[in-house]
Amino acid sequence: IAMENQQTLASSVPDLVQNKYLNGKVDQWRINRQGSKTLKDKNVRQALMIGLDLQKISDLLYNGGPIVSWPIGPQTPGYTKLADLPAVDQALYKYDVNKAKQMISDAGYPTGFTIELDCPATMQDLANTCASMWALIGVTANIKVLDANALTALRDQVTYPDMLYSNYTVANPLVSEHLVAGDVVATNFLSSEPFEAMYKAAEGEKDPVKRTALEKALGIAQLDDCGMISFAQPYTLNCYWPWMKNYYGELDAGYYNQMPMIKTMWIDQNLKKTLGH
Repeated sequence: IAMENQQTLASSVPDLVQNKYLNGKVDQWRINRQGSKTLKDKNVRQALMIGLDLQKISDLLYNGGPIVSWPIGPQTPGYTKLADLPAVDQALYKYDVNKAKQMISDAGYPTGFTIELDCPATMQDLANTCASMWALIGVTANIKVLDANALTALRDQVTYPDMLYSNYTVANPLVSEHLVAGDVVATNFLSSEPFEAMYKAAEGEKDPVKRTALEKALGIAQLDDCGMISFAQPYTLNCYWPWMKNYYGELDAGYYNQMPMIKTMWIDQNLKKTLGH
């Protein structure tokens, strides 16, 4: 259940148990690092990230969820906290209009430039918010609203000119960091061969401690590259009645597998009657 229903449910259905948890996916702008005229330059991509007030966007659109969440979420091994990131990458999360403008000017765009944002109708609020912030650093973002089929085709063929809306998991490093040649998700990173080598090293490592360390290093490298500009990992509510016993808020046990929890649940019929149901 969406977090914006939290207070309404608390007042109208006070007996309902509410568990707040971090959603496993984040919204992001996927950047065409190879095909975009202006966004091939990592410094320009980083300037666009610095030119977004990510904490404000989180508060407005993502229920205050953690803004440092890609490519590995805070609930996942291999995650790096903001304070533990290299200083240059910590700076990506510090909103600084003047710095972003200077970086864009230094990259050869003293009067700014124009980019296209391709997104579905449901993401217009995010697109409009980003466009208004980027306008302050001299970047004009033209928003192009497309249906799901058109967006999928642009993504799979990598024919979007600059940025495309995407939503992707951060709960499994070997998925979120997937950089195997030919994978659709990997197209933004294929020009960076060290990333693919780092991924294959992590994928092939059987020792979980060593594998987590490799995933951690790859996550920091991907973040620094700014091939994606990702937003906060949102909070979501898991709600259930107190008469459902032997259940503690678990969502999945594996890949979309709820059966291990369901088969051990039982309903306290007396409590259910006591609560008027």
